[in-house]
Amino acid sequence: MNEIDYIGFDIHKKTISYCVKQSDGKILEEEVVAANRPALEEWAEKRERGWIGAMEATLFTGWVYDTLKPYVLLTLLPLGGTGDLCLSLTRTYHECP
Repeated sequence: MNEIDYIGFDIHKKTISYCVKQSDGKILEEEVVAANRPALEEWAEKRERGWIGAMEATLFTGWVYDTLKPYVLLTLLPLGGTGDLCLSLTRTYHECP
């Protein structure tokens, strides 16, 4: 069976924080990447498993979405909310009804 990771993004002007959670609920990593296309593409190319991402809708979401689109199975863009909500959603994905 193919494993899928769940990744929540908190997008800022200069950095993007992310939390990667495995399907069994284990947090695999929490890191920060520079908010630019080359850094984000390099990060995405290193992902070894398929993943679903969640990010907030902000001024910076458009280019991040476009950059990640070729690498991700599905990207969720919650209406309203904050990046902290997206990280929280990733951390509690399997506890949600």
